[in-house]
Amino acid sequence: QPGRINDVVTDVLSFVMAQKRFSRINVKTLLMHQLPLIEMDRDQIAQVVINLLNNAADAIAETGRSDGIIIVSTTATTDSVTLSVSDNGRGMTADVKDKLFKTHLTTKPKGHGYGLMTCAKILQSHSATIAINSQIGFGTTFEFKFNLASDQPKS
Repeated sequence: QPGRINDVVTDVLSFVMAQKRFSRINVKTLLMHQLPLIEMDRDQIAQVVINLLNNAADAIAETGRSDGIIIVSTTATTDSVTLSVSDNGRGMTADVKDKLFKTHLTTKPKGHGYGLMTCAKILQSHSATIAINSQIGFGTTFEFKFNLASDQPKS
């Protein structure tokens, strides 16, 4: 159904911020006001955001840094809405980046590899494009671009 991704982001953040893994991380939001609607399954998009936030928190924890930061942002153009999640965690090699969203890929000792695979299926069903930028020692940014819903409200 048509919906605003900012609503999903704020709901998810209010839920996850109570978790211990986020207690030492500064989470910032840069959400564009009055975003256009996108066609989405709200619960599925929430699952993607939860997974990305958890992965970002884990990547920061692996560095042992006390200045962890996650930035969640949204922007829009005339034909799309973009959701971005960035962290200053450990980053990833090009080899790991190329294998992301594949079945059972995990870099976590207790990971199972289903998180990003599930995200990929959700994003594919939403016709979203994925861009990933990562640098070892500096962090990672995941960017997802969604098409606008066909029926936008009149201003």
